[in-house]
Amino acid sequence: MFPASDVCRLFFGSSIRIEKNRIEIDCPYEYQITSRVDVDGIVSTQAAGLAGRNTIKSVAQIPANREIKRQLYRVLSEITGICFPWGSLTGIRPTLVASEIESVEAMTSMYDVRPDKAQLAIRTAREEARILEKTDERDVFVYIGIPFCPGRCTYCSFITQDNFRNSGLLPDYCDAVIREIRAMSGALKRVRAVYIGGGTPTVMEDPLLSRFLNDCLGLIRPDEGAEITLEAGRPDTMSEQKLLSIRRAGIGRICINPQTLIDRTLRTIGRKHTSDQFYKAYEWARKVGFSSINTDLIAGLPGETEQDFIYSMEHILTRMPESITVHALCKKRGSNLDTEQILSRFGDEPADGMVTYASSRIIQSGYHPYYLYKQKNTVGALENTGFAKEGKECLYNVAMMSDQRTVIAFGAGISKRLVINGKFKRLDCIRHPREYIDRVEETIRKKIEFFEV
Repeated sequence: MFPASDVCRLFFGSSIRIEKNRIEIDCPYEYQITSRVDVDGIVSTQAAGLAGRNTIKSVAQIPANREIKRQLYRVLSEITGICFPWGSLTGIRPTLVASEIESVEAMTSMYDVRPDKAQLAIRTAREEARILEKTDERDVFVYIGIPFCPGRCTYCSFITQDNFRNSGLLPDYCDAVIREIRAMSGALKRVRAVYIGGGTPTVMEDPLLSRFLNDCLGLIRPDEGAEITLEAGRPDTMSEQKLLSIRRAGIGRICINPQTLIDRTLRTIGRKHTSDQFYKAYEWARKVGFSSINTDLIAGLPGETEQDFIYSMEHILTRMPESITVHALCKKRGSNLDTEQILSRFGDEPADGMVTYASSRIIQSGYHPYYLYKQKNTVGALENTGFAKEGKECLYNVAMMSDQRTVIAFGAGISKRLVINGKFKRLDCIRHPREYIDRVEETIRKKIEFFEV
């Protein structure tokens, strides 16, 4: 049912209801659509009430779940008159499908993907494969999660804690993470990349952040030349001294993410910094010696026009960061942004134009796409793409998205993955920081068993 429900949700958002083997949709159309797979592998989709197209039937030359999605997508597209940039590909990793396909034309005809998206997916899939080849299955990738922020953006997940109300948790949380890393030190061999994300790790005051980074990295002992990234995120949490401390701790790559450089939009989405604070933080980062900086922009933010997005994009390009990540606005579970504000904008032309402009303009400026993924509940059903200058790709991002490398994650709300002989197992852990602190010994016991330390 999940493949079919994903396609239905693409067209009708949260109005769908799933009951056993039946999906009901609140919509202005009256049709009964039935999909079947018979014993010979023939997939058929029948739409009662659809004039001129009663049954689609084919022997599935692709996996049956994809064939069901493809047929259902075509029926619903004909009913509604709506087409989406990624066609019937609703999964997280369209590059996985692209890696199996030889041409843009094949991807377009097989999955109804728009040609520009097919070209982007195929190019990115090749880059992902090239980067992954630089690693070994025995390599380990480490994630450290700091789910605290100076305030919550309207689109953000509920597990991120507002630091204003929860600042007292931070020292205890850091101590719990360090305890967890120390207990797992036996598994931390061949560490190729470390990613310290959030939330906003730089929400910590400088003394606590310096101690935390030095303790964590001292226990992890990354390989020589390993990639170490810190997600600074919010420019209002940074100072020149804090960035200098981060650099001295051994961090070589940093993310400074304005999301937009339109100040009115920053206020609308609950970010308490200005565009000038981003420029200042960026200058400080260069001054203290960061030679690999990533910046994020979000397409489709509330109230933004395509010209607003282009303004932000062009001003980011004047700084020439080593990598740029363009996200489509996504409504995450538990955020303050109403789901329908996002879902009602599926097919949103301004957001589509923003993402299309960004891809073309960034590539023209000497970057290439190196990883790509999709999320549910995004404006325009669009994608997130990372672009980088040659040699400045984020190895952790590619390894993490590949499901082909072991990721050991520390902290609250993070899944851990172990890859053995090309197959991976997942361990989900406690999501909320307070509960994580209280139950860190339980987390350690589970993880030691999972990784057989």
